[in-house]
Amino acid sequence: MINGLLIIPAIHIPSPLEQLQNKLTQIIVGNKISESNINYNSLILSTASYMGSLPVLNLEDVNSIEQYHDFVDKVNDAIKILNEQKLGMQIPLLNYAPDEYDKISKVITKFVPLIHEYNDMILAAKNIHASNHDSINNFYIKTGIFSLILLLVVTAAYAAPSYALVGTLYRSSGLTTMAFKCPSCVSVVLSEAHWAVRGYFVETTANVLDYTLTTMSKLPSLRTR
Repeated sequence: MINGLLIIPAIHIPSPLEQLQNKLTQIIVGNKISESNINYNSLILSTASYMGSLPVLNLEDVNSIEQYHDFVDKVNDAIKILNEQKLGMQIPLLNYAPDEYDKISKVITKFVPLIHEYNDMILAAKNIHASNHDSINNFYIKTGIFSLILLLVVTAAYAAPSYALVGTLYRSSGLTTMAFKCPSCVSVVLSEAHWAVRGYFVETTANVLDYTLTTMSKLPSLRTR
């Protein structure tokens, strides 16, 4: 109280960027891994056993709210599996709201990359073999591509991508963890994400995300491995 006046502190309302960043950084508390104590192959095989039980998406694109609901149902089941496994991923669930469908539709020209990467991940899970290291790496790569592209879409839809989000996106997509196990896999994931961004995002968004992905590829965790 100053001069008899009650001073009420200003209430800070987080911006969309801050809200998204806060949501994604939950990974630091809830999903941190000890790289030295985890058998990664076993972890990836376990993830694949759950993922392989999911159906593929029989869609070429999403052109209606009904198709979007089908898309969300299946994609959210995959997201839940990835978030529950200790691969370092923390991906926000999609929702059925028409406004989210509208927001996503404004930043991508087609849902093709999301549908394609989801189906590729499911098929890789169904075809994984414990004795085949290539099939294990292939599934791991597919989870990274799916996670990163989905996170880029959500980021672009709700908050303009920025340098401040690069590290958070890198961690939340599981790439920080992947860099310890398979640095070359991270390069493949970033390359595929670049392709999707250039081919299916609206131009202004694509330019920003292209810069974001280029920045990710220069992170110290990759340069030192």
